[in-house]
Amino acid sequence: MKVAFTGGGSGGHLSPALAVIQKIRELKPETDILYIGGRLGMEGTGQPSIEQKVLPKTDIPHVFIHAGKLQRRWGLTTIFLLIGVVPGFFEALYQLITFKPQVLFSTGGYVSVPVVFAAWLLRIPIIIHEQTATVGLANKIASIFAKKIFVSFPPSVKAFPKEKVEVSGNPLRQEILRAVKRRNERGKVKYPRKIYITGGAQGSHLINQTILDVLPRLLKEFEVYLQCGDNKLFNDYELLKEKIETLDVNLQKRCHLVKYIGSEQIGRIFADADIVIGRSGANTVNEIAALGIPAIFIPIPWVTNNEQYKNARILLNAGSAIVLPEDQLTPHKFIELVELMKSRYQEYFAKAQEAKSLVKLDAGEVLARRILEIGQLLVNGKVPRTKS
Repeated sequence: MKVAFTGGGSGGHLSPALAVIQKIRELKPETDILYIGGRLGMEGTGQPSIEQKVLPKTDIPHVFIHAGKLQRRWGLTTIFLLIGVVPGFFEALYQLITFKPQVLFSTGGYVSVPVVFAAWLLRIPIIIHEQTATVGLANKIASIFAKKIFVSFPPSVKAFPKEKVEVSGNPLRQEILRAVKRRNERGKVKYPRKIYITGGAQGSHLINQTILDVLPRLLKEFEVYLQCGDNKLFNDYELLKEKIETLDVNLQKRCHLVKYIGSEQIGRIFADADIVIGRSGANTVNEIAALGIPAIFIPIPWVTNNEQYKNARILLNAGSAIVLPEDQLTPHKFIELVELMKSRYQEYFAKAQEAKSLVKLDAGEVLARRILEIGQLLVNGKVPRTKS
């Protein structure tokens, strides 16, 4: 059996796909897999796509196509970005004709649109997964062509045709599931000692700038894991590295600065972290909830439908997180909220354990089994290649 995957542009689209691939390989190791990713990174960062950073370090067969970018607001930039969809479609068509998959699984993001459309023309059954509390434009378009739609949160159901949609939860990578087990064995944490700060897979210049000001203060109280991205426009990594080198050698030892944290490290860091500070993409919120870690979220305000705030609000309402709006982010406010969480840590920790119930730990297996089921029926000639 052959299964094609697509989705990208952010770690939130890539990580669920990787989780499903891991589970498919566990359930049916002989399955052939091809991941079709995009070449375009986030605008203005000068970076490759997250898929280009991650997939070459894995044993997952992959290709990268020109995908363009879809925007809800129109302008000159939109036209240039949209043009990229055209060559991306023909590249996707070629890859799918060559690979001949029984099923395409898409997690959304700009790269998924030309791949989904090409699969539909080739009458390949399409399964899509929506990670967020709101619905992305790419998945909204893809839903027209999908045979089955899975969503992470019940409120997302109403955005799709009811006969196609099912709540599965958001798949967790094996590294995260192992970290969940380690944290359960670790038991109750009475006092926070380790903080993980992240601006997401691509990094956040605004968060990095704030950390430059507060880092000495943080390191006097905590061991800090800092993932800053590799933004070539602002050179945040170099600036932070220079800052750390000016500190007392004992403080330097308490700071772990990296551009990007791969799968081999993220499980260990999450298993040890007492507080997580960063953006609130759907995947991040889902993982933090599963792990039972108190968090301070700084949502990106300009994403579609204020999606990140809605994600963060899930754990804010659960009592395990604090939300710091980006327009209120200052070094003083940052330290104030860290001190607040530290002073009430046992309360936040208890609520974080309760919030674990919001996560479906078997989401990856549910999706993997449905993909294999549809693919196997097609292999056996029991399911026609329909266009819907």
